[in-house]
Amino acid sequence: MPGSNTHRHITSAALRAAGIEAPELERSYCLYPDDYYSDPEKIAPYVPMLNGIPFHYFPDTPVNDLYRYWRVDGSRKVVQSRPFRNDNYRHAVSGFRFCYRKIRSALRQGKRTEAEKFLGVLLHVLEDSSFGIHALEGAGGVDVYALDRLSGKPVLRALTKFNDEGLDAAPYTPKLLGATPELASMRLYAEYVRASTDSRHAMFQLALSEIAGVPADARAQCRRMFNNAVRLAADAAYTAFHMAEADAPQPLALDALEPIRFPLGGADKWRLRGAEIMPGLIAFGVNDEVFMHYDVAPGYRTLTGRLRWREPAPGTQLRAAFLNNGRAVWESDLTPEHPEAEITVETPRGICGVTLASKAPSGTFEMADFLLK
Repeated sequence: MPGSNTHRHITSAALRAAGIEAPELERSYCLYPDDYYSDPEKIAPYVPMLNGIPFHYFPDTPVNDLYRYWRVDGSRKVVQSRPFRNDNYRHAVSGFRFCYRKIRSALRQGKRTEAEKFLGVLLHVLEDSSFGIHALEGAGGVDVYALDRLSGKPVLRALTKFNDEGLDAAPYTPKLLGATPELASMRLYAEYVRASTDSRHAMFQLALSEIAGVPADARAQCRRMFNNAVRLAADAAYTAFHMAEADAPQPLALDALEPIRFPLGGADKWRLRGAEIMPGLIAFGVNDEVFMHYDVAPGYRTLTGRLRWREPAPGTQLRAAFLNNGRAVWESDLTPEHPEAEITVETPRGICGVTLASKAPSGTFEMADFLLK
C-alpha cells in the first residue's frame, strides 16, 4: 500500500516520462483518494461513487461464478448456475471513463488545474493497484488477508514493510491509449490488469519468502512493482493530455484487450498455459458452456478473425455463436469434419466474442488473428 511519499515518487516519475510538468499534481492531487476520508467536501467531486463504492480500490473478479457453480436445466444441459457479473471491470472502467471525460472537458475549457485534479485521482488508483499489498486484490486477485488465512502466519503485516526507497524508474516511452475516453478506458483496463497481475506475482514471491523464513531479493521485486506502476501511470497521464491529438483508432489485435468474461475449467484452462499461448491466439478448453467476451468501445469499422475447434472427439458437435453488441450475428454447429469458420463483424461495439455449448465437451477452441480495424 503506497504511502503519500511513494505516491508522489511514482507520480513524479510517470509525469516525467510523459513529458508533463504539474507540480501540484505531484505534490497534492495524486493523494486525493486518500484525502477524501479527511476532507470529503473538498475531494468528493473528484472521486466518483460507483454503486456505493468510492473509486479507489477495485472489487475483485468473482471467479467462483466462472467455474464452481453449475446446474442441469430442463433439457439436461449443464449450464452455469447464475449470471456472471464482472464487478472489477464495471467499477474500474466506469471510473476510468469518468476521469477521462472530466479531464477532456476541463482541458477544452482551459481549466488545467481541474484536469490535473481528476488525473491525480486516476493515477493514485492505478498506483495503488500496481504497487504494494493492494496488487494482491482486483482483477484475478484475492483479499489481502487470504495469505494470513492460508499460512496461519501474519504475512500481511510483514508485506507492508516493502517500499520504494532508493528506486528509480527504468526509461520508458508512454503510449497513447485511445482517441476518446471510451477507447482509452478500454485499453487502460487491459494495461491495468497486466500491470497489477505482474505486481501480484512479485508480492507473492515476497510472501512465500516470509512464510518460509527465507531471505528474498526484496529490492528486485519492489523495483518490478515500481516500474509497473510508473509505466501504467505514464500511459494514463500521456493519454489524458494527448487524447485530442489522436486520429481514428489504429488496428488493434483483440488479444491486446482484456476479456470481461472468460472460461475457467474444462480440459485446458485459459491463460494458465503461459508461454504456450502465441501472440494473436486466444485459446481455451471446451466445456459444457463457454463464454469469451470482450467489451469493445465504439470507433472501429470491422472485427475479423478465424475460429478453430482443435482435437474434437469423433461424432461430436459444438454450437458456436459470435456476438456483436451483445447479440449473436453468426451461429453454426462446428464438427470434426468442419471445425473452422471465418468471422467478419461490421461496426463492432459492446459485448463481442464467442459463446459455445456442447453436450460432449472435448478439445480446445481457438480465436486466431482477430483484429479490430
